[in-house]
Amino acid sequence: HGDEGNAAVEAKVKAEVEALCAKFPLYSGM
Repeated sequence: HGDEGNAAVEAKVKAEVEALCAKFPLYSGM
């Protein structure tokens, strides 16, 4: 378990969530 790996995954997920938020303002509160 490396912090670098976790950070990369978190960044990827965050980017995907932000993309969803851009498409669906409904989720902007998350």
